[in-house]
Amino acid sequence: FLNYWRWISEVTGGTNLVTFTVDGETVATEDLTTLGADPDWTPRSIDVGSYADGASHTVKVSYTFSGGASDASYYIDDMTLDCEAQPDAAPSASAPQASGGDRALKRRP
Repeated sequence: FLNYWRWISEVTGGTNLVTFTVDGETVATEDLTTLGADPDWTPRSIDVGSYADGASHTVKVSYTFSGGASDASYYIDDMTLDCEAQPDAAPSASAPQASGGDRALKRRP
C-alpha cells in the first residue's frame, strides 16, 4: 500500500486533479473539486500490491490545474510503502505535488 496523509485546505473552481502513477500507469486519481476541503489531515491508502514483484518501480504524484481563479490548496505528507493500509485510511478515489503558495500550513497531529 502507498500510504500518505492528505489535507485539502481550499478548493476553487476549475479542474484540480491529483494523479498517482506507478511506472507510468495511473493507480489513483483524486478530483479535488468533487472532494472539497478536508476538515484536517486525512490518512489515505492506495493498493499497489500488484507491483510487489521485487523489481524497482517509479512512483509519481502529479497535480493538474486548469480554469478557475486559482488552484486548490493540496498538501501531502508522510508517504510510505507498507504491507498494510493505514488504520482508518479511506481508499483513494481513483490521486500531487503540493500546492498552496505561501499560505500557512497546519501541522499534522
